[in-house]
Amino acid sequence: MISFFHSYERIIVLCFCLISFLLNLSILISICVAKHKKISIVMRITGSILIVNFINILSYTFQWVIDKSEGPKEKYTIKLLFEKTNNYVCNLQSFIMLTSALSQDYLVLFFFSIVNKKNLIKVTYINLFSILSVLVPIIFSFIYLLLEAFGVSDDFCYIKKYEYKDDHYESYDNYKIYFSIAYTLRGINFGISIFLLIKIIKYISKEKSCSYIINKLSMLFIQLFKLFIILSFRISNFIWEDYPKILRQIYVILSTIDGLLLPLAFAYSNQIYHNCFKCDKQSRKDSDFEKDIEEDITGINNDNHTKDEEISMVKNNIYSNSINFDLSY
Repeated sequence: MISFFHSYERIIVLCFCLISFLLNLSILISICVAKHKKISIVMRITGSILIVNFINILSYTFQWVIDKSEGPKEKYTIKLLFEKTNNYVCNLQSFIMLTSALSQDYLVLFFFSIVNKKNLIKVTYINLFSILSVLVPIIFSFIYLLLEAFGVSDDFCYIKKYEYKDDHYESYDNYKIYFSIAYTLRGINFGISIFLLIKIIKYISKEKSCSYIINKLSMLFIQLFKLFIILSFRISNFIWEDYPKILRQIYVILSTIDGLLLPLAFAYSNQIYHNCFKCDKQSRKDSDFEKDIEEDITGINNDNHTKDEEISMVKNNIYSNSINFDLSY
């Protein structure tokens, strides 16, 4: 198996990709067979996150550096999985990998910025920002493609680190520039994610338990874990190029494990698999919600209000004291 797949970490990544496909497929099937067919805005956004996340882990399978050795005068001999279609496959892998990574960052930020707001956002704006979260990374990656910034990196094709000349590879002069721009953007995303996490926890910790926080914020925790691993490795590798092979292998595995964790977190936080076995769960929740409203109505002077007006007043009171985090789930 090693001679065929070339490395242990590549086998693990391919397994991650297969399992991620099966998990996402099972989520899709469970939604399709659900009793309530209408898909919420929140599920559309988090569903988009799952899609770009799967595309990201799928991009690791296109091309792979199976052997690299350094010769005299900083000349490298690099053997790729697909040698004859080197340039096309490298550009394809690099483009999809960078686009999906940035799209995932922005969609997660967009989702958790929505639930941090007091006022509900119009569906039109949600759809617009969702499209922009994917369109902006595509434009950014297309600019990199035009600048020929994509090419062979250490383990696969990404931001070009080695340039092919004659019959060998040499270090690419503009690598540090393109690397710094891309990872400055990802560093900014990481910082904003930390800010949103602190803000949400500060709000919900007043009334909710620790298990509730872990349940509802699991996707943000996973995103922060992935960004931390990627930024830590990439920046340290940028400064110290002779990185131990075992640490590089661990990095590749940890940077792709979110392909498994995100679908599992999505299914857990939304109780998605209950759609297959307990389709009346939501109807029970709705009944409980209306029961709570009926109890709250007793505290309102209903001499001059109809029952519908009283229910509306209670709902407005609930919403005015909540941020979208409560309403989203």
